[in-house]
Amino acid sequence: MRIHGLIGVLVLLGLSPEMLAGQARATRGDTVIVTNPIGGRWGKASTLRAAASARPPARYDDFGNVLAIAAAPDGGVYVFDRQGPDGPTLSQFDRTGRFVRFVGRWGDGPGEYNATVPKADLAVGSDSVVHLRVGDRLLCYAADGKAIGTVRMRSSFMTAQLRGGSNRDFYVRSEIVADRSGARVMVGLPYTHSQCDGTFVDSIFAPGGKRLETHLVDPHQRYPLWMVLPTGRVVTGESSRLGIQVTSLKSRQVIQAWVGEAPPKYLPAELAQLRTIWDWVKARGFPTVSPGVPDTKRMVYGMTTDYMASRVWLSRSSISIPSRPRSVASQARGGKNERAPLLTYDDLPRFAGFLPDGTYLGDVVLPANVRRLDASFGVGFVWAVLQDEDGVHTVSRFLIPTK
Repeated sequence: MRIHGLIGVLVLLGLSPEMLAGQARATRGDTVIVTNPIGGRWGKASTLRAAASARPPARYDDFGNVLAIAAAPDGGVYVFDRQGPDGPTLSQFDRTGRFVRFVGRWGDGPGEYNATVPKADLAVGSDSVVHLRVGDRLLCYAADGKAIGTVRMRSSFMTAQLRGGSNRDFYVRSEIVADRSGARVMVGLPYTHSQCDGTFVDSIFAPGGKRLETHLVDPHQRYPLWMVLPTGRVVTGESSRLGIQVTSLKSRQVIQAWVGEAPPKYLPAELAQLRTIWDWVKARGFPTVSPGVPDTKRMVYGMTTDYMASRVWLSRSSISIPSRPRSVASQARGGKNERAPLLTYDDLPRFAGFLPDGTYLGDVVLPANVRRLDASFGVGFVWAVLQDEDGVHTVSRFLIPTK
């Protein structure tokens, strides 16, 4: 048997390519601890360029108000536009951006949607079934656009945590849980697993009963950092560390994977402004679940994955704190509009990619005008919503390194 080069020698010595790249694995009981090198397998962040853009049909000049997108297994994308040519519209496009068909229609009947609530959740499963949630209903469509189910939800509250399954099923986190004081806050919300015909399968909570909280008053973290994978695993993360924990729901085996990066610190002026924001929020009676103002910036602000659950993506863009206020509706003051401090992103949208086995692949960077919370990943690509200076929306496809 011939051994070719250094890799072959290392294999004989029991060293894997991951170890060669600086990754280390250790086992403690049922837990595998993975320590990844800074930069990951790719080494350098990949700046992505658009390979295609969705092109609406002729009578549909531009997208009006894109509320949600979802990448499809065939490389295409579904776009839910609240201001379509005939009202709210769900459209299908192929991988080149060519318009394929309208899916469903606006209305209140079976298989129809409305947009009385200005938010929507959209997901596509590995079985190519499309799941759209608007208000208190969740609609399922087959790959050919035909409606196959309408499920009434217990609440119209939206969390943007909808995931498609593999056999006409879906996972959604949507309930509101009250704390001891009666305030409506999201604390450790479970995922509900159901079929498209409305059949309830089960509820899935975070592993170990850990309270995974959403900081409603902290724009740093819009959603809880945990999600269910259709492969029977739960992924959790921490906002202050770059890494994930993958827990098997069946065997309870755990993979903990981290990257040795320290969170950046706030500048003195940023920290002072953040304390001003915190005081503004507390004075108006917003429910708070955060212990206070941290000294370091969050490294992770959101979590998603592709429809095959082959990669986990963490949003890790930095945040700046300017003094310019914005108008918001105060929930504690009967909807009265007030001027509130504003937090904004100060760098390019960046996502860190992990394999479910804990391997850190590296980062991908999208253009500055990409809406960070509207990136939908596929296998080897990502669709994203871009917004220009005039507020016009474009939906584009970017290729991701597959090495």
